[in-house]
Amino acid sequence: MRTIVLLIVFVCLGGLILLLKKYTGKNARKNSEDSMPQKEPAKSESADGECCGAHEICEKTGKYNPQFKPDYYDDEELDAYKGVSPDDYSEEAVAEFDEVLMTMNEEDVAGWLRSLQLRGIELPYSVRDKAIMILNQNT
Repeated sequence: MRTIVLLIVFVCLGGLILLLKKYTGKNARKNSEDSMPQKEPAKSESADGECCGAHEICEKTGKYNPQFKPDYYDDEELDAYKGVSPDDYSEEAVAEFDEVLMTMNEEDVAGWLRSLQLRGIELPYSVRDKAIMILNQNT
C-alpha cells in the first residue's frame, strides 16, 4: 500500500513538473518574442511609395530598398516617364521601352527593371509582359 501511495505521489509530482515546465517555457518564448524587434514586411513598392503592380518582377529583382542607387542602361530618355501610369503610354512611348528591352542582354533585364523601379518609372503592360517572359526563361 505504501508503494502505491509513493508511486501516485511521484506521478503527480512528475505531472506538476511537466506542467510548470510547459507553462514557463511558453512564457519564456512569448517574452523573448516580444522583446525581439519585429521585422517589417518586405515592400514591393515603386520609388513613389505605390505598389508597382508587377509582383513577378519585384520577386525577381529584389524588394524596394531606398539605399540602392539606380543604374542606367543607356535609357536616360525614359526618365521623362516617371510617374506615368502603364495605361497612359502612347504607342511611341511603348516603342521606346520595347526598343530598350529588346536591345539589352537578357541577363541585364532584372537590373534594368530594378533601376526603373528605383527611378519611379512603371513599364507599359506589353513591355512588362515581355520582361517577365525573359526573366522566366532565365530561371
